[in-house]
Amino acid sequence: MNPLVQHNTGVINELQMKAKMNLINDVLEKSSVYLKGTQLMELNKILNEILDGYEIFVDNKMEYNTNYIEDNQMILEHFVNTKKVEGASPRTIVYYETTIRKLIEWIDCPLADVEANLIREYLQYHQNRGKCSNTTLDNVRRVFSTFFTFCNDEGFIQRNPMRKVKKIKSTKKVKKAFTDFEIEEMREYLNKLPERTKLQKYLKLRDNAIFELLLSSGVRIKECVALNREDIDLDNRSFLVLGKGDKERLCYFSVKAAHKLKKLLDFNPPKQFRRSNALFQGKGGVRWGVNGVERRIREMGQDLGIHAHPHKFRRTFATNLIRKEVPIEQVREMMGHSNLDTTLIYTEIDQEQVKMNHNKYSN
Repeated sequence: MNPLVQHNTGVINELQMKAKMNLINDVLEKSSVYLKGTQLMELNKILNEILDGYEIFVDNKMEYNTNYIEDNQMILEHFVNTKKVEGASPRTIVYYETTIRKLIEWIDCPLADVEANLIREYLQYHQNRGKCSNTTLDNVRRVFSTFFTFCNDEGFIQRNPMRKVKKIKSTKKVKKAFTDFEIEEMREYLNKLPERTKLQKYLKLRDNAIFELLLSSGVRIKECVALNREDIDLDNRSFLVLGKGDKERLCYFSVKAAHKLKKLLDFNPPKQFRRSNALFQGKGGVRWGVNGVERRIREMGQDLGIHAHPHKFRRTFATNLIRKEVPIEQVREMMGHSNLDTTLIYTEIDQEQVKMNHNKYSN
């Protein structure tokens, strides 16, 4: 048994025995007005025999764990360590820990005492305080659900309060992919970038290569910037990435992407770009980071009047596969999703496909 659970069980048993003795003493004291000494002794014996097979429930208001703050912290640490062992990303772990810690500090009671209403009160407080959307609030609810399910499974609590806290409904916004026209506008923009100096030539080749790679592979931006030059297999038009949960997957890219990547790999860049083996580098000759790529893509979008960001390339990749009627299981594999439900989100954005199917099959 978990040491913490064993500790709490021992304390509760001790309090139950004390409560049973107090109950018997109360009965004896009130009966002393009507009964004599020997009769009281006999009543005491009878009460002990009868109550021997019963448990006395301790009043919830009684302080059965004076160290609940330390115990709550210990449970949270145990949860975080478990998530690390399960392979959750550092970013996910920080989000879990921060979100749960705020709840624990707010409730200020043992986790075993937490009721569904208390969770609802905190969610309302969190929303009013941060003015967050229902989607964000439901993400918080899901974290709590994961945590309290863990606590229940591990024996830290007897009842899971989150079973009564329902999913928070939110309005689904239709997220758009890039249109074919927008893609061609961006290609034209990138092809017109200046190349008067060697630095400008390198940056132009870099921007064109990452554009075509993101568009045709569906790779996550974090996975993309982690690529090294030797990771690119031009012959098979593929590369291997380490995705979420440290899962490897093979990604493929188009002929256009291969053409741009070959130009980048064959180019003799300025000296500062020869120190790193990173496939994509910033102006300082170091690996291009996620923030740097996001800024560049948004800058291009602003110049063209297009809402552009890295994840929109991934959404466009999935949308194009769905339009070509690629089986959803294969789309999930190419996207690197562990859950099919995540992939199905992308099927909701292609309203044009819905319209085409309607025209095709309706009378």
